[in-house]
Amino acid sequence: MSARKPLLDALVSMLTPRDVLVSCLGANARYLPHMEVPSPVFALCDSMGAAIPLALGMALQRPDRHLITLKKNSSLLISPNVLATITAARPPNLNILL
Repeated sequence: MSARKPLLDALVSMLTPRDVLVSCLGANARYLPHMEVPSPVFALCDSMGAAIPLALGMALQRPDRHLITLKKNSSLLISPNVLATITAARPPNLNILL
């Protein structure tokens, strides 16, 4: 079992139906589809670098929803410029967990 599973369990226990969870590749994307999550989950397997841009688009289109995205550090290094875009857009409903 990955050390990430207890962290995912804790995160999932705090989610509500108004939240949306976007996860990049790795253990997160493998565990989440098998967990009972009270909110929509986008577990992006084989999508290195795509979680933050997808979550940003959803956050901008759905300001009534709280977006949480899980990102691995190596995936962030694929497209660090997305941080500048997020800084410019400043969506108050987007949280990124690295």
